[in-house]
Amino acid sequence: MDGPDSSMPRERSPPGNGEDHPAESSQTIYAGRYAVVRELGRGGMGRVLLARDPRIGRDVALKVLVPGNRDEKQLRRFEQEARAAGNLNHPNILTVFDVGEQGGEPYIVTELLTGTTLREALKDGPLEPARAVQLATDLAEGLVAAHEHGIVHRDLKPENLFILRDGRLKILDFGIARLPRDGASSNGQSTDAHA
Repeated sequence: MDGPDSSMPRERSPPGNGEDHPAESSQTIYAGRYAVVRELGRGGMGRVLLARDPRIGRDVALKVLVPGNRDEKQLRRFEQEARAAGNLNHPNILTVFDVGEQGGEPYIVTELLTGTTLREALKDGPLEPARAVQLATDLAEGLVAAHEHGIVHRDLKPENLFILRDGRLKILDFGIARLPRDGASSNGQSTDAHA
């Protein structure tokens, strides 16, 4: 999804536990597991929902591709985002927990973030130099991790960089990332002698 609501809400805190969520008799459940609490935002490709995972006892973000965006290109991008981010485990990259489809609706389940996008943070003026250096370091570390897996983001912009309340940066939206080809090693180099 594109824009400031691309993956996570701005400055919203998730409830502390399942007891904080209102009981809804018509609550939507994804994969027999993720109970939708409310919508957090919409973007160009879909919507982001706050959901509760009762098996683990945590709140998650559930990205759902909206019906009007189910053309082949958008579906490929959505699936690519799940594959790219789902293969990465790094503190500066949004964590993907699950992917699936329900009733023809593809979805991605990710960690729930609280904070703001870099775009929103910059509306308050330039960052302090030390803060900018720390965010650049976090970004570089996340990109190195992706590149070590042969994944190139290809859509870095302030809307896809999320500053957590604790100050760390997370890279979002791997929807147009270049993934490693079959036969590529973990560092992205071809293992085929003829490549």
